Amino acid sequence: MNPTGADPPLNGWRRVWIVLSVLWAVPVTFLAFVLWPMPVDVLPSDIYGQLSPHVFKRFVDWPGYHHDGTAEFSVGEDLTDLFCGGDAACRDQRGRKTISIAGRDVTFRADVSERDRVLAAREFDAALKSRLANQRKAFVVESVAWAITPPAVLYACGSVCAWVRRGFVTNS
Repeated sequence: MNPTGADPPLNGWRRVWIVLSVLWAVPVTFLAFVLWPMPVDVLPSDIYGQLSPHVFKRFVDWPGYHHDGTAEFSVGEDLTDLFCGGDAACRDQRGRKTISIAGRDVTFRADVSERDRVLAAREFDAALKSRLANQRKAFVVESVAWAITPPAVLYACGSVCAWVRRGFVTNS
């Protein structure tokens, strides 16, 4: 500190800290731009979990479902019965309808009417947007933390070193 009690102007170490902080922020910002969550990054299983049950069972490709009619779940065939209601036609779906929602192809069971597909697509789109908004909020928080934390730690370490050094310097 100078005799007036005000902080000194930018000394060499603070200038180095500013340069290093900017150099750190550039790749972090670039990576945040490149890795920004997009609709295709949202897993279908995350979306299906937000859908109401009557809409959920209209989709063919729920998590673990294979287009040959088998399902991969620990409960086995009972889950397929649950979604299909014991309907054999539910398992054998020739003439499925596929539409694109926010860049994602979604396949509906063949017995789903056009009106029901539109209603289900709206609910799917709302669930997708909600999940994507949550992912983006978390991503922004993480990116800001990655951009700010290392320069803050570096500044704190520099301040501690300067404080220790001042303790060894005698005033003359």
